[in-house]
Amino acid sequence: DLSPYLQMPFFYHFAFHGIASLFAAIARLSIPQSMIVMGQVLQVGVGLSIYCLGRVLWPERSWAVVATALALLVSQTPAYYTAWGKYPLLTAMTLAPLAMGMVITMIRDGGSPRTMVALATLVAGMALAHLFATLLLIIFIGIAVAQAAWPMAWRGARQHLPSRNRHQTTQALRRGWQYVV
Repeated sequence: DLSPYLQMPFFYHFAFHGIASLFAAIARLSIPQSMIVMGQVLQVGVGLSIYCLGRVLWPERSWAVVATALALLVSQTPAYYTAWGKYPLLTAMTLAPLAMGMVITMIRDGGSPRTMVALATLVAGMALAHLFATLLLIIFIGIAVAQAAWPMAWRGARQHLPSRNRHQTTQALRRGWQYVV
């Protein structure tokens, strides 16, 4: 448990419980009151992080606003998580779009060591918040990196083919991608 500092047991989803306990101590609220207030704050955080991901994906702000409005006003998920006490998952939902946006930005613009540390911090925070959501984020990162690395690997493989085979292989791939797309 977290004794003697806080009279609260140590649970699997440490991130939310730690934040709620710290907020309860600072605001001098009971733990149930603190959890309800933090749930409302995290709902707003989900909206802001979805907006940040939307700004990474689309150049126009209006699409990011639409995505945020759909997530907060049409979808029942953030409110459902608060009503049913799924606060750790709500914490992960706040961190996941930020990490996803950072991965996309790093692939698009290149990553600095500072950005890598920030991404590692977000992934570690998600691991403390919710392990299954972290697994989904890691799968997303793997797919994004593989998708970004594929054209570079393909260009390298094509350079080693004889020119006649290179042209035939390119034509066959174009025909094959027509069926996929």
